[in-house]
Amino acid sequence: MLRAVTSVCGLLLIAIGCVPTEPADHPNFWFPLECGQPLPETCGSRTRTYAKLPSRVGDPPIEEIPLSGEMTEEAAQAKRLFDKALWPEALVALEAVAKGAHGDDEGNRQIAEHHVAIVNYNMKDYDAASDLFLLIMEHPSHLESYEATLWIAKLTFYACSSARILRAFASLGYDSQAGSCDPEYIPEDLRPQYAFFRARGLVERGELHEAARLFKGLRSNVCYGFRSRQCLEWIGEQDP
Repeated sequence: MLRAVTSVCGLLLIAIGCVPTEPADHPNFWFPLECGQPLPETCGSRTRTYAKLPSRVGDPPIEEIPLSGEMTEEAAQAKRLFDKALWPEALVALEAVAKGAHGDDEGNRQIAEHHVAIVNYNMKDYDAASDLFLLIMEHPSHLESYEATLWIAKLTFYACSSARILRAFASLGYDSQAGSCDPEYIPEDLRPQYAFFRARGLVERGELHEAARLFKGLRSNVCYGFRSRQCLEWIGEQDP
């Protein structure tokens, strides 16, 4: 698991680390998440829907982090399809593993459903991917809960900043312990991003006082300062 955490963390530090191409105070700096502007409710790319985690259909909630033993041959083949980026074939094979069709243990089923989310991301079905990432994040004892928080940040930054996803960020508890989302476990370089997304999600939920508190902490940040100051101005206009 530590190897996976390091791998994804490194990917995100490169992929969504803030490298400004315009001055930090430029009004169009990197993404249009200004407060007061309506956001799409969803990403508009859905081909699949996940109301429950595939590994949990008919099973009780996850209560403790499971162990993952040796994979079945079918699970190993599904992973090979994933590694070769054969996304449609991998999707079918990994979903079967996640549902327990081949008798894999709980840990390998959870790993498989996390890979299902990544496959949906790579197939550009961002709504389906966010379904799974958010469901995994709701279970702090899920084997891939930490990695899911990193992937949902990548999805939000690069692919789809929907109101639904931002509201989910608002429940992460950036500055208080909330399962795997305790900021102690979020890479330091990514904490401002999580704080901004959470604050913007709080705006979507109408919790302006708490949103303002987080935006104030980002006013001088090189990546998020301009949008944070704009949001503070907008909040002041709504709640003078």
